[in-house]
Amino acid sequence: FELESVHFDFLARFLLKYGHTLFQFEPAGQGARVTWKAQIESTPLLRLFDHFLARRTHQSVQAGLEQLKTLLEQKKG
Repeated sequence: FELESVHFDFLARFLLKYGHTLFQFEPAGQGARVTWKAQIESTPLLRLFDHFLARRTHQSVQAGLEQLKTLLEQKKG
């Protein structure tokens, strides 16, 4: 699954120039391996907070993937 954002809503245009997210799903034993990569280009206004936002985004996506894993395992069982 791949997502590329080049058009943002009004508020986001002041913060982001470009966004590209890639989720790769591949078989791994009895389950699947998920690889997540994101590339975001922020505006100078947001650049000061890049490190903090990258960490928070990583935590949020990781939590979402854990929830997805739990739901899929419940459906499987």
